[in-house]
Order: sequence, then structure tokens, then C-alpha cells
Amino acid sequence: TSWLSLEQLVDQILVSMATAMLSGPGAALGSGLRRSAGSRSSFHVLDIKLDTTELELGTSMTAGAEDGVRQRGAVTALCHTADIDVLKYSDVPHFLRHNGHIREGYTAYLSGFGCIRSVFRWTNETINIWSHLFGFGLFFLLMLVDNIIFIPLYNGTLADHLIVTGALMCFQFCMLCSSGYHTFKCHSERAFWRWLSIDQAGICVGLIGCYLPSVHFGFYCLSLWRDIYLFVSCSLCLLALYCSLQTRGHSKAFKRVLLPMYCCLAGFGTLPAVHWVYLNGGFGAPVVSLFFHKIVVVYFLAMLGLFFYVSKFPECILPGKVDYIGSSHQWWHAVVTFAFLYWHNAGGEMLQYRTSSMGSCE
Repeated sequence: TSWLSLEQLVDQILVSMATAMLSGPGAALGSGLRRSAGSRSSFHVLDIKLDTTELELGTSMTAGAEDGVRQRGAVTALCHTADIDVLKYSDVPHFLRHNGHIREGYTAYLSGFGCIRSVFRWTNETINIWSHLFGFGLFFLLMLVDNIIFIPLYNGTLADHLIVTGALMCFQFCMLCSSGYHTFKCHSERAFWRWLSIDQAGICVGLIGCYLPSVHFGFYCLSLWRDIYLFVSCSLCLLALYCSLQTRGHSKAFKRVLLPMYCCLAGFGTLPAVHWVYLNGGFGAPVVSLFFHKIVVVYFLAMLGLFFYVSKFPECILPGKVDYIGSSHQWWHAVVTFAFLYWHNAGGEMLQYRTSSMGSCE
């Protein structure tokens, strides 16, 4: 009931905005919108067809109470009559059948605007969408706090600002790509594969966000190695990003190229970590004893997330019981968001250590 109330609230906001646009000073803007819809009824963005006739608010801008009622009714009908069917696994097309343990809560072949509206419906994708929308908002807020308060508090440099901002923007991009995939994958098969590749590209960008602060702060006093590792790690991630956008998930090239590339990206992180331990004098060094366990924790989180992603646990032992809440992909989302947050906090602690007397490069 509460979720339906939220959806109705969103509908009322849309109605109010449209009504305001069609009256008073906003009438000219509304007329412009209608002319645009009349001249070109639909367009495609990233394989999503957006049909502007779904947003048609009326054919007349004549002032008067009768027109106002008719226009308001048109908007209300758009929000309430274009309902979204929630389907069972057996009713969805083949490209959406990738986890037979999830039995209900699917949507299929929604229009572009229907996909956007489905964000406010209770489906098996709702938590997947909102968990990473929450993550996006969290990392955006942290970006503001870090640049305005935290980094200046510890006398951070311009490079610190750029690295932290870049990392958090990478995390935000990853979150948005993931939410976009889970929102628009039900539009069509073509859109499914397009947005799957975008989601995979977001993972690559998220990995860049992990490497940037760790290499920058870990090798801050060793500028040569810092620059080498930044170049190599970012190059590998960008190569994987390119491959993910060029090879669609249904092609054989995905298994031959992209999956091994992800393994290389994950494995490469151990090289600078081991080198960092060696350059700082081994496990007995103060900086290593303070921060090495954080590297272990973040790799543990990565393995935990991968476990949920691959094993389909817990729905593999509880088929049909966790369709809406508690499925493996939702746990994967939660672990990824927490891992990004944990690694961001570790970078902040590295900044504090570096600006202290113990972390001085002298």
C-alpha cells in the first residue's frame, strides 16, 4: 500500500507539472512541446524507443475551463491506464530467462516511458534499481563532502581532489549504468543486449575508481611507480571498457575476450599490492600493518559478491521464495556498493595517514 501511495504521489507530481506547463506563463513552453511531438512522434536513445505520443497532453491550447479539464484528464489517463503487467518466468521472452529460480515479478516489452514508470512498480527488479540509485546518491554526496570539508581539513593537494573526485564519479557512473540496465532491459531484446554491455562498461569504470585512490595514496611518495601503475591499471580498464561496448553479451566474443579481461583486471590488483608491501619494508612496517588488512577485506568482498552472482544463492535452494526480496543479484548489488564505500573510506584513512608525521615522504 505504501509503495502504491508513492507511485500515486509521483503520478500527481507529473500531473501538476503538466498542468502548470499548459497554463499561464508555461503555455508557450507546452505549445512548443506539442509541436515537437507532432513533427516527430518517436526517437531512439541507446536502443530505447521513446514515443512522445505517450506524453501527448491534448491538441488544443484554447483557454477555458473545459480545455483545462480535458487536458488534466489526458495526463491522468497516461499515468493510470497504461498499467504494467507483472509476469511469471514462463511468460517472459527467452532473453529475460537467465535465472529460472526467480519465478515471478518480471516485466517484458514495455515502452520506453513504461520502463521509466516501472521504476515505481513493485517487481523483481525494484530493489536492483533502487539499491544502485541509492548508491549513486551516496557517492555523489560523499563527493561534495570530501571536496568541501574532508580533503581541505587534511590539507589535501589538487591531485588529491582530482583523484578522489574521479574515483567517486567512476562509482556513480557504475551505479547509474547498473540501474539503467535493470530499468530498460525489458524494453526489447536489442535494448537488453545494449544495456547489458553498458552495465558491463560500468563495472570497468567502477574498477578504475578503485585503482585511482589506492595507487595514488599507496605510492604517493614513489611517483615513478605511482604513474606506472596508474597508467597500466587505467589502460587495462579502458581496454575492457572498449571491448564491453563493442562485443554484445550474446556474442561468442564476449566469452572469448571480455570475461578473461575481467579476470586480468581483478588479478592485476594483487601486483601493486604485493609491490607496495615490499617497498614499505614488509608486513612489519607500520603502514603495512595499518592498511594491508583493508586490501584483504576488499578482495574478500569481491569474492563474496562473485559468489552470489555465480551461485544464484539463496534462490537456488529457495526457488520462488526470494523473487522480490533477498535474491542473489540484490545481494550482489549490496556487496558491490558496500565494497566501493569501504574502499573509499580506506582511501580517506590513507590520506589522513599521509598528512600525518608518520606518513611523511621525508
